[in-house]
Amino acid sequence: MNVKKYLLIVTCTTFIFAIFSAGIIFFDWLHSDWDSGINMPDGTVDEHVEGLEEVEKSKPYNILLLGVDVEAKLTDVMMLCRIDPVEHKVNMLSIPRDTRVKLGSRNIKINSSFSHGGVEQVIDCVKNLTGLPVHHYFLIDTKAFRECIDALGGVYFTVPRKMDYEDPLQDLYIHLERGYQLLDGDKAEQLVRFRRYTNGDIDRIKVQQDFIKELIEQKLTAAYIMKIPDVYKVIADNSSTDMTLREMLDAGKQLLAVKDGERFKSFTVPGEGQYIGEVSYFVHYKTELANLIATEFN
Repeated sequence: MNVKKYLLIVTCTTFIFAIFSAGIIFFDWLHSDWDSGINMPDGTVDEHVEGLEEVEKSKPYNILLLGVDVEAKLTDVMMLCRIDPVEHKVNMLSIPRDTRVKLGSRNIKINSSFSHGGVEQVIDCVKNLTGLPVHHYFLIDTKAFRECIDALGGVYFTVPRKMDYEDPLQDLYIHLERGYQLLDGDKAEQLVRFRRYTNGDIDRIKVQQDFIKELIEQKLTAAYIMKIPDVYKVIADNSSTDMTLREMLDAGKQLLAVKDGERFKSFTVPGEGQYIGEVSYFVHYKTELANLIATEFN
């Protein structure tokens, strides 16, 4: 395999890995061909999910990236990424996990939509919330996160505040000091899962987006090409997508074009935290979201 092709793969890999706050693709060179889909955990290939739109060549398309806690059946990270293959622009919309959405006649938090109907239900909720089509999805179990970061040698990052939080029921123990430091897999997971911020998910998403930028800047280089096989092995049984390798490589090419950050923009669904009854939701601002979609994602 030549260096150019391998660089595209590391680009695409880091792209998916970064967008989900470190989700990453899997591809086995020995057992898959160029146009095959990504292997599902049970060994099958996921070729179609109802609700996905067809992609027109040379036109912008949207990828829904999901970090899922399989045991809890919740989407811990949800981002809709718009790729423009002509203008070479990438826009990313983060969706707070507590966003209040309709499911039938009742209201739920969008992160629980996965437990009500898997990927298809999540796609429906995202389409209803944003009014945007979903052309592809990529899902990874968040338990692969730590080992992927370790395989890449960790990420240097400035932790914005002292973080202390424990939840034995989730086997979650967060203890991070403030300041610039090398985050290994365990510490990186603590960073992206910490939620005790003044502005809740809004602050949490900002930290995730800052982490993404550092990950891209530090790891999107030829120096990490030889790390990719190790990363593939880590997440082989923990991801699923409808995308072919060719489609993922095309997405990777776009990231190469926006690596300097000038053509990469990140946004968050506008809104605020509210208690409705005894339940805490993130309630989006409909008009502001519609304007954001119209100006940046259409």
